[in-house]
Amino acid sequence: MTPPAQAAVNAYYADFNADTASSRAPDHADLSWVAKYETGKARTQTQQAYAFMKAHGRAFRGTPPNPSVKVRSVLSDKAVILTSCLLVDKSNPWVQYATATGNAIPVAKRNPPPPYLLTIFMRTGSSGDWQLYDVLQSADKTCRG
Repeated sequence: MTPPAQAAVNAYYADFNADTASSRAPDHADLSWVAKYETGKARTQTQQAYAFMKAHGRAFRGTPPNPSVKVRSVLSDKAVILTSCLLVDKSNPWVQYATATGNAIPVAKRNPPPPYLLTIFMRTGSSGDWQLYDVLQSADKTCRG
């Protein structure tokens, strides 16, 4: 793997791990990692997601999905496209729940069923560090990892 690609993958995993840890208790989460690892559309979406979880008393529990990251394309030493298929542990799935009741939030059935391939756009920020810029989900077919 090329140095830019490896650095982008490492930054994505750091962002993913910080996000899953913060999702367990959004009311008390230190979200400083968002500014470090995200920019652009990704940062806006993450900030909106945490504001929603806090306002509506939501959190996640279970085993976080395995991101199964692959390098799709190295566009330059400052831009890399990754893919990820979020594989869920069916014995202890990662689910959103209402913190007041402990009840899982119902999820509508989808066809085809998840997981779906994520296309992840990484780029270097003004500091030179890799940051997540955008994520696109392909919900037209199930991915396999």
